[in-house]
Amino acid sequence: MSQKLYRSILIKIVPIFLLIGLGTSSAQVGFLPISADYAVFQNSDSASYVEIYLSFYQGSLNYKNVNDTLSAIFRTNLTIMSGKKIIRNITHKFSNHIADTSKFNRLNQFYDIFKLGLKPGKYRAIARLQDSNSGMTGEYVMDIKIKVAPKTMYLSDVQLATSISRSDSSTGRYTKNGLSIIPNARKSCDMLTPMLYYYVEINNLLRSSATEYHFYYSIKSEDGREIKKGPVLTKDIIANSQAEVSGFNALSLPEGRYTLLLNARLSDDEPLVSSRKSFLVYKPNGKKANNTLSGGKRDKVNSEFLTMSGENIKRELNIAKYLATPEEANAMKGLDSTQALRIFITQFWQNQDKKHEAVPGASRRHFLEMVNQANQSYHHLGKPGWKSDRGRVLIVYGPPDEVDRNTNNMETKPYIVWRYNQLYGGVEFVFADRNGFGTYELIHSTYYKEIQNPDWKREITKSSFR
Repeated sequence: MSQKLYRSILIKIVPIFLLIGLGTSSAQVGFLPISADYAVFQNSDSASYVEIYLSFYQGSLNYKNVNDTLSAIFRTNLTIMSGKKIIRNITHKFSNHIADTSKFNRLNQFYDIFKLGLKPGKYRAIARLQDSNSGMTGEYVMDIKIKVAPKTMYLSDVQLATSISRSDSSTGRYTKNGLSIIPNARKSCDMLTPMLYYYVEINNLLRSSATEYHFYYSIKSEDGREIKKGPVLTKDIIANSQAEVSGFNALSLPEGRYTLLLNARLSDDEPLVSSRKSFLVYKPNGKKANNTLSGGKRDKVNSEFLTMSGENIKRELNIAKYLATPEEANAMKGLDSTQALRIFITQFWQNQDKKHEAVPGASRRHFLEMVNQANQSYHHLGKPGWKSDRGRVLIVYGPPDEVDRNTNNMETKPYIVWRYNQLYGGVEFVFADRNGFGTYELIHSTYYKEIQNPDWKREITKSSFR
């Protein structure tokens, strides 16, 4: 993809409202690394054109050798919720084939885009990635708010991109208004993607008598200081909606989090209208921005958490409470910013690796695998598997060495015994379906840290309930 920078491009916007066919996905919640973002364009009273972007690393996928070709088979899924109601469910299926491992680069970014029309309102978007070879899944949750368009000039949402170039096709997956725009769903720049491109639409230009408008970009640091401002460009108005496309080398900035503001006005007497998007500059071993964090010191954050939203970090920590000490669990309650969450989760998994004498990252990888397995195996009556008793035990202690199922005994309620031969000299966990709804609760364990009920067999004997 060409990295040519298109400055001062004047584009007439053709209205687009694409509705993609419906699909389904049965993937359970998992934790393959996945990034997502969205942008709303062409608002109206009845519907708005919305794009939702996904990205993930090639190294996250599992490749199998099929007829001397390495193949990955995967799918992406988007669910749009309005309250508790699913209003859209779309699935895209993909495969990627390479001749040999020399063609494999784990840091390659794979992208996808969902295009749909939505009415003004509040929605929750759940983006998922499922690897068919490994069975692992990933999920990214974000809230979408679509406003009714103002009657005066306004800017669409900002779409960040890793590259923008002229397109010879009008039907390409990433083509919009004559441009091929590869999204930057990670909202970040690093040594592999140093350029940050943007695309924005300026609307309702013909609703005034003006013949031109003024446009410029600016960048603010995390503490609100304006640290860069682009030149003010004057453009002729030739259509009701026009696009501004440009970019800059983000690695010229110190490492840190920034806000890109795109600004337009019709004249000096008219109000300034703006649209903004946050982005991250990541420089391993590079100079950092002079932001004040943790008493003036910038705490280290592992790269996998730099692009995770605060909401998704909270979701992971909520499950990780199973592994936390009382002090760590209490500290989680006081995390009041996304940066604090990133710092805490980095330190939390580092402590877990030290506790288990594991290589860096091994504790979290095992944890995510167990969460994924719990969600796939013990999801029941709308309750995610990690919240079940069996899910908790699996996440904390791993898979059992032996499983004894007693589900067809006429004399007792259904129960299951898990045995761990290497834990504390050998322990058991007993789960029983006491109410007959298929919900297996932990009723007894021989492990001293868990509930102990030596009389558990009498509790589930059917005669004792008569």
